[in-house]
Amino acid sequence: MTRSLTNYSGLWSIILAGNESSPLDPFITRWQGSHTPKQFCTFVGTRSLLQHTWDLADQFSHPECKITVVTQSFLQHTCRQLGGRVPGLIAMEPFQKGSLPSALLGLAAVHAQDPKSTIVLYPSRSFFYPERQFLRTIQQAVWAANLLNGRVVLLGVHSDHSVGRHGWLRTTRQLGWASGLPVHAIEISQTSTFPAITTMKNPSIPPASILFNSGIVLAKTEILWNQCQELFPEIIQNLETLGSLTGRPEKQNQKALAFQEIPPGCFWKDFLSKMPNHLAMAEIKGVTWSDWEDPGHIADTLSLLGRQPTFPVQWRTHHHDRQPSSHLRKEEEVKT
Repeated sequence: MTRSLTNYSGLWSIILAGNESSPLDPFITRWQGSHTPKQFCTFVGTRSLLQHTWDLADQFSHPECKITVVTQSFLQHTCRQLGGRVPGLIAMEPFQKGSLPSALLGLAAVHAQDPKSTIVLYPSRSFFYPERQFLRTIQQAVWAANLLNGRVVLLGVHSDHSVGRHGWLRTTRQLGWASGLPVHAIEISQTSTFPAITTMKNPSIPPASILFNSGIVLAKTEILWNQCQELFPEIIQNLETLGSLTGRPEKQNQKALAFQEIPPGCFWKDFLSKMPNHLAMAEIKGVTWSDWEDPGHIADTLSLLGRQPTFPVQWRTHHHDRQPSSHLRKEEEVKT
């Protein structure tokens, strides 16, 4: 990894590493011999998807200023993956109820530590390449989140494969620029999936105004916390309890009781979509992104990069007709 790109103070990272289901689960169980969430798997090189995410996050926030939210049953697995990294805070969920409780648990922990901070929230289950360009966009988006008062910035991206679990983003008017990065308002569609566009059936190249939602969110902590107070006033006290107890293993029973009161749900659909006037979108350009939910697509992508997957290629279950993204270049270094 390169040296830290910024020494920005007051910046925190939240990494969602809960045990959510994935279409890859049957394949991974066959490959690993036991149930292992996708984020703990090393598909190429020597780092798992979670380890990649940790290393990316540490380029922006101080390594101590990160919260990793993990399901209790995989806490030891998470700790073993640290491999000498500074752990920051590990926030443990007693059980998995979706990305909403995970994100709110991380938010509560940051708010208890530094309520005036800025948050970058990362899923830990996606592939980005090339890494250097991705890091540059994150830096620009951090500036955007701080320049556009009251806005929560989501990162969108074109993809040659799948919509992923976070759906689509439809951009509207331009709100401004952040070091050359245009930032747009977002139109919320009235569909069952935020902000899914259900009329489009597997387009290989979406229109310019339609982007995949990468799941990465940048925002002032106070904006998200105030929205949480508005949407879920009945659980604010529980969240404050969780935030103050994060990192204190002797309080597990108290934390479990508080966590039970947080409603299950999706952070993007059940939280962010409720604040449309506060949302903005920036595009990750020149980067190939995928949720990597199919072994055939993983193998095809790595083949174009000249790399060998760590799983037996003959086990891949599907082969996709779409061509790998033109953003990939064999001659570029793949950081692993």
